[in-house]
Amino acid sequence: MSVMKIEFPVPVLALERDDYKEECVFDISFNQEDIVVSDEFLEVKTICEFSCRGLQTLVDSGKADVIILVSSSAGSFRQAFVIENYTEEYLLKIPKFHVKSTVKIRGYIVSKVSDEIFSCDEFNDLYFKNVNARIKKGDILAIGEERSFPLDDSELEKPISSIFSIARARDESKSIEVYFDDVEESEKIVIALNTEMSRLYYDMKDFNHGSFRGYLTGIIFYPALVEAIAKVCEHYQTEDGVGGADYSDKRWFRAIVRQAVKRGYNMEDYTESYTELANVLLGDTAKNALISVKSTIEDEMDNGEISNLGGRD
Repeated sequence: MSVMKIEFPVPVLALERDDYKEECVFDISFNQEDIVVSDEFLEVKTICEFSCRGLQTLVDSGKADVIILVSSSAGSFRQAFVIENYTEEYLLKIPKFHVKSTVKIRGYIVSKVSDEIFSCDEFNDLYFKNVNARIKKGDILAIGEERSFPLDDSELEKPISSIFSIARARDESKSIEVYFDDVEESEKIVIALNTEMSRLYYDMKDFNHGSFRGYLTGIIFYPALVEAIAKVCEHYQTEDGVGGADYSDKRWFRAIVRQAVKRGYNMEDYTESYTELANVLLGDTAKNALISVKSTIEDEMDNGEISNLGGRD
């Protein structure tokens, strides 16, 4: 009994503990393939496996709650969802823009009573035979297994440009290289720039509060996305998906497919222009690139900083 008091004030039903008899179980699970992404939420259908007469009585009488704790440390998100009127299936609606990287889900049963004696014939006789536990509000009575699922750019519906990562080139003789299966960052498309290109990129990226970012997207990300779309189409259009490297398990691959489907394009039978589709996925980047340059030039002219325009075509 003294060991129990150090860890928890009352017996706890959990997989890694033997406070209850073996036939008792409590757990919250879900199928990652069934997760639905709506405009604002990640909708996760959870299933509660619960078999313990004593704890079930507390829940049914309103003296304890079944709670699902959702957390995402990278997104500094933590929220407890109380299953009102307990049911075996419960739809979690997680604010999708509040979570990041990985989402963790774990079920609990928590006491709601201020102070009450709880006796259960399903306590493990070896430790708690004839024990009357005093439960108080907030006491944890059961803990499920912690489960998690990773998030990628397609699941969060982030801009398609977020599937790219800028890195330093390994070969300085090449201005730009594109890697679709980089060793250090295998889930993104890595665009490697040599020293001069890297300096120009970051100078322009931050210039005038980012006024050139649309232009940079057009000249850096656009051609890489065209090549990536070609690889996606090649995967679907070759027999059994075989015909070169298979990138279908990559997050960048799934992001392209999801974003394309969202806009009405089926990548499994897409045979139209890769350039056109890349432009659509990047939000009409060709037009935006020209607009960003035109707007910057006009602003500079209004400030009197450009006195002469011209040069070779």
